[in-house]
Amino acid sequence: MGGSDDATDLMREVQKRGGKATYVALGCDGKASFHNGAYDLDETVLLPGTDLFVSLARRLCGLRGGERN
Repeated sequence: MGGSDDATDLMREVQKRGGKATYVALGCDGKASFHNGAYDLDETVLLPGTDLFVSLARRLCGLRGGERN
């Protein structure tokens, strides 16, 4: 799975300037794809997704267990 062109371009620019970037999409069962009027968000992915994003942000910032490495 690839990111959208604008997200890919943004990540490339961030990395070119020495920053770190990632693209994450949470999978969920649905009857329609994104950008479709029939799309319905599966709320069951919100809590695990939030945990994932917090964990990734902490790792990118060098944080573990509330302390800076």
